[in-house]
Amino acid sequence: MSKKKVWLAAAAAFALALSVSVLLLTTYALFSDSAETHNRLQAGTLDIGLFETSMTGNALNAEGRFEDYSEPIDGGRRDLETYDGNVFEIENACPGIWREGAFAVVNNDSSTAFTYSVTIVGVEAGAEDAEASQALLSEIMITVTDCEEKETSFSLSEAAGDEGKTVALGEMLSTDTEETFTIRAEFIDSGTAQSGSVTFDIRVTAVQATE
Repeated sequence: MSKKKVWLAAAAAFALALSVSVLLLTTYALFSDSAETHNRLQAGTLDIGLFETSMTGNALNAEGRFEDYSEPIDGGRRDLETYDGNVFEIENACPGIWREGAFAVVNNDSSTAFTYSVTIVGVEAGAEDAEASQALLSEIMITVTDCEEKETSFSLSEAAGDEGKTVALGEMLSTDTEETFTIRAEFIDSGTAQSGSVTFDIRVTAVQATE
């Protein structure tokens, strides 16, 4: 998936990357009714899909006032493993602007239970107006809500650095089909962040739950 990091004068564009862990499981078929013992090892799978199901929020209208925003998604579901566009895209961002995306983690017949998490990573302040861009990092708030409605909030400045900021979302069994979570991005304040720009990525990771 390509990562498009686009900002237009304090406008946000958020790219999403999907990370899937691959593991090896073993199963055994032992036959002891003869002098020879046969063994069979079969690799299992851990395979997830990630889909965007909605994007809501607000936007500035022609008069400069807030109005409700809702992005149409063809078929009501967008496959983010093949989508090359921006997941979040905000033009003319100002304090009070927010967007919230709903996402579905789909279990593609994984043979093991797995935990999954989301990481805000690759946070970068724009170089064109460095001071304003650094200030903007503290004024963009991210709120992650898992399928049980537990919220975790932090600013982009808290996610700066190589490791980013990871939020555990939950666990899925091999028999589960999908679970949902949301990510909300909100411009909470302004003063020194005018004309600033930032970019960051969102990564969803699944890891085998059984030791």
